[in-house]
Amino acid sequence: MNQTTVRDLQLHLSKYLSDESTLREFREWFDDETWGLAAESESPVRRIAGEIELRLAEFTGGHLTESEMRKQLQPLLLPEPAAKR
Repeated sequence: MNQTTVRDLQLHLSKYLSDESTLREFREWFDDETWGLAAESESPVRRIAGEIELRLAEFTGGHLTESEMRKQLQPLLLPEPAAKR
């Protein structure tokens, strides 16, 4: 079972979005920490990781610029509404 928390994801994403870490550093951390997460049951961590992975794939595939990707990742730093937990 994966031990990554929503807070972990948000902390590292925040560092990337505030230029405290590079995209490469974020990707290395993210890939290591979320490996196998898709096989786990539905959870806030899995949902946020899935959103991040989708945006990264869209960027890598040339469908988003890095600036567009960063804008789309920004809302993931906000707390989830209680109804979605």
